[in-house]
Amino acid sequence: MTRRPRSCPLLLCSTLLGIGLVAVSGCTARDNPVDEAPIDVPDTEHCAPVSDWPEEWADLEQAVLELTNVARAEGANCGGEDYPPVEPLTMHPQLRCSARLHSQDMATHEYFEHTTPDGVDFAQRVEAAGYEWMVVGENIAMGATTAEDVIDGWLNSPGHCTNIMAEDFEELGVGHDPTGAVGTLWTQNFGKR
Repeated sequence: MTRRPRSCPLLLCSTLLGIGLVAVSGCTARDNPVDEAPIDVPDTEHCAPVSDWPEEWADLEQAVLELTNVARAEGANCGGEDYPPVEPLTMHPQLRCSARLHSQDMATHEYFEHTTPDGVDFAQRVEAAGYEWMVVGENIAMGATTAEDVIDGWLNSPGHCTNIMAEDFEELGVGHDPTGAVGTLWTQNFGKR
């Protein structure tokens, strides 16, 4: 399902997909990655266009992961529904690849959607990066210039907040690209294998 907030200061969009359903099943998350070194992208031909990401962008991606985990640890109210604290997510190289590629593609081709102009959706992009998922979701944003701003925007939008707080997700990939004429672009790809 895709939700677009009507009153947020940023342009945001979220999508959640389960195997054959627009729903997810319960799961637990892995250990907190905050103290670990950032995980980059796989050394594959598919991920090569985003393997030499500027360090500043990679640092912002890591900050988004850390702030996502802070929110998950605190619990949240998403559109009037309370979500209890949940386990942290870990950065996953294949999800990070797909998130970077999508942010880069939106910047290059000047669009802001979950589905590319060629008709490729986020689940197909995640699979193309080599991630074999049971549950997958995506948040995108445009315009935020800091990790704090993009997380605040997502947490103040029910669909995005729900993805952030979903206990079903175990892993995350973040892609940040500030080069687009349409504005700074962000992608979060959530998953469980």
